[in-house]
Amino acid sequence: MIWAPLLILLQSPPAKAAISGVVFNSDTPSPQAIFHAQVELVRGSDTFMALTDVHGQFTISDLAPGQYRITAVHDGFIRKLTTVTVMAGQQLPGVQIGLDEAPTLIGRIRDEYNVPVSNILVELMKPIFGPRGDRTVLSVVSALTDDHGEFHLCWLDPGDYYVRASSLPAKTIAQNSSLNAGYVATYAPYYYPGVRDPKDAAKVRIRLGKPTTFIDFQLQPAPDVSIGGIIYVEATGFKPDHALITARFAGESASSSRYSARSSGPPYPGQYTLPSMPPGTYIVSSQFVVDGQSMTVTRKTTVRATERSFMLQSSPGITVTGRVAPEAGTMSFRSVRISLESIDADLPGPSDVAIDSNGNFSLDRVVPGDYAISLQGLDNEAYLKFASSGGLDILAKPLRIDWKSPAPLEVVLGADGGRLDGIAYDGANRVSANSAVVLVPDAARRNRPDQYRTAVSDDDGKFLLRGIPPGEYKLFAWQTIEPNEYMDANFMAGNEGLGTPLMISANASATANIRVIPTE
Repeated sequence: MIWAPLLILLQSPPAKAAISGVVFNSDTPSPQAIFHAQVELVRGSDTFMALTDVHGQFTISDLAPGQYRITAVHDGFIRKLTTVTVMAGQQLPGVQIGLDEAPTLIGRIRDEYNVPVSNILVELMKPIFGPRGDRTVLSVVSALTDDHGEFHLCWLDPGDYYVRASSLPAKTIAQNSSLNAGYVATYAPYYYPGVRDPKDAAKVRIRLGKPTTFIDFQLQPAPDVSIGGIIYVEATGFKPDHALITARFAGESASSSRYSARSSGPPYPGQYTLPSMPPGTYIVSSQFVVDGQSMTVTRKTTVRATERSFMLQSSPGITVTGRVAPEAGTMSFRSVRISLESIDADLPGPSDVAIDSNGNFSLDRVVPGDYAISLQGLDNEAYLKFASSGGLDILAKPLRIDWKSPAPLEVVLGADGGRLDGIAYDGANRVSANSAVVLVPDAARRNRPDQYRTAVSDDDGKFLLRGIPPGEYKLFAWQTIEPNEYMDANFMAGNEGLGTPLMISANASATANIRVIPTE
């Protein structure tokens, strides 16, 4: 038998590409190289990294052809993102990445006699908004004042912030040898420019091109207050002894426990007192185990007088069940998840859960409070159309959870939503990447979080909104905006005239380009 030669054609893999460039300080009169900046290239699940040399230069080789997102990071500078595309075998040189210096906030805190005061905790607070636009604040960075009453908050991201100053607990100062011990006055939280109520606070604007911002304000001493009462299990009345109760100022990290105490044992079990606190709004919480079951409680309280009686009712949490169904026909719930978001952003909500193939769901360990319902992962043009519990509409008004499970939630999905695409442009008619695009419903529906649609424009300024409930809207795009800030009536009052009116019809597609509202 004679075998003919067997020819196997092997297809060579695409030649590898390379990207090189330089990272420099863009805030200096002449560009200055940044040494040891971290450069990261991302394409899909592939990540490549390099550090710049003394000349600010980097090279990343062995790259497959395609589009890469480049991120450059260095301490003291704002993270910079850009996108490049390379062809097979291409050696792409000269990528220029200019980093802006991260702003710094410097200030001085003085007492009622205009004397600088040390060991004051100064916090930069970012405004955050609940699912219905209720505003609160969240501490993002903090520092202590020195012997001259001065503080430095460095490497800040641009944005609008509030500044809060308050005294540390005397116990904290006494236990820390690095702090100046001695007489410690009690100062309640004050917000810049020297007000007690955060609603009266002035925003501090941190901007690129302004490397340093200075502020200065006074504190007033406050009498010590305390929170006390009894902690017990709501269902049985059991009062635990030695349960740890913690309190933190509203807006502080959930891991913070500025003040703490343990409940007493027999003959008066469950009693507790959190003493020597300045007046203010606190998040009080506790977690303990009874017969192998974890009990929790988290509550919010404002203390103005010398003492606040505060009963802590704990429980393993409430179970909320329900069913999701399409208005007509059938629908897959494979990727759909449901969640309850606390109306008060200072208080926790339960983790989201999956919906089974029959549309059933169960949310566990829900604490008493007011919640908004939310669905993620809906397919195609589906949207949340109606939701009720015990015959009560829970979209127009929050779902109130007390100490017993509510009537099962009945959730109805519409499948006739519209879609909207377009391009976001800046004031110079250039495409605007990473802008927040928001479709805001008409006035009659603005109390319903489920009626809004949001997206972030891509590198080409393009955006796509899907599953839009039919109706009248206004389209907005902001260079920067906090999540849910568009639900704050005061914020929208100053932006109302900048939106583009639109009508979204059932099962229809629309296109609208939008001018981005710049950060002031």
